[in-house]
Amino acid sequence: ADSQPVCPYDILMSEYKSVPHPNCKSTKPSDICCLYTGTCVGSDDPSTATLDEEGLRLVEHRCWKDGSSDPMLTFAERVAREKLSGALDPTSMGVKSFAYYQWGVSPGEQNFAAFTASLKEHTGPSPSPAPSPAPSPTPSSSKGPPVWLIVVLVVVGVVALALLGFLFYYRSQRARQWPVAADGTGLNRPIQSA
Repeated sequence: ADSQPVCPYDILMSEYKSVPHPNCKSTKPSDICCLYTGTCVGSDDPSTATLDEEGLRLVEHRCWKDGSSDPMLTFAERVAREKLSGALDPTSMGVKSFAYYQWGVSPGEQNFAAFTASLKEHTGPSPSPAPSPAPSPTPSSSKGPPVWLIVVLVVVGVVALALLGFLFYYRSQRARQWPVAADGTGLNRPIQSA
């Protein structure tokens, strides 16, 4: 790569606004020119950008546009998982710092191989897959009574208990009534003695 100084991404929108935009020799982000003119081919979405120098340049530019390291962090996680067969801890300060220093106000100068080599220092082993759940127990083959039979027996038992309770209550109430008078008038009070 040439070691020429690079200009800020927005230079054609500020100091050189009145100057005609350059004709880039290609639309490849790695040639850098198209990043200034907005004519690059490829996706700057960190979850779909190509995992090569083209994708790296587009994601760097996306970070500048968004003013955030989040796209670079997502891109780095993909590179770690798909190229290095490892994993990153996105909450780690070291990983956050790595992502932050991968972009700036102008295109980066490191190539994808150097990016991957630096990323390797922050990559840990890939998490092992979660254990598969144990098979659910199979229903036993011994057949118990059908559910409808149990429901019917419970209802019959409740009705029988209610009937017995009513009979005991009725008998206790009849036993407490005052005797009927001999003339049949139904004096329901105690006879007073003189």
